[in-house]
Amino acid sequence: MDGENDFIVLEDVSPLGFGPASRQSCLDWAECTVILQALAKFHAISFAYRDQRKEEFVEITSCLKETYFGNHNWNWYQRFHVSNYALHFQ
Repeated sequence: MDGENDFIVLEDVSPLGFGPASRQSCLDWAECTVILQALAKFHAISFAYRDQRKEEFVEITSCLKETYFGNHNWNWYQRFHVSNYALHFQ
């Protein structure tokens, strides 16, 4: 990743038994627990990395860009905030 020639390599894991998530059914408790455990481990590692390798952490995080909630998309998601506010504070 150099800011000009960035790419992501993805592997087709369907031969390993993985498939798309169903939009018709919710996560069950086991699936939710696995996801939360993975996020918790990632979060813990990020705190440890920030503590033990601060300069590298700052350099890495300076490359992150907000995908959805940045100012560049405000016109798209501002209606969500307005409608949620109206629902909760009527």
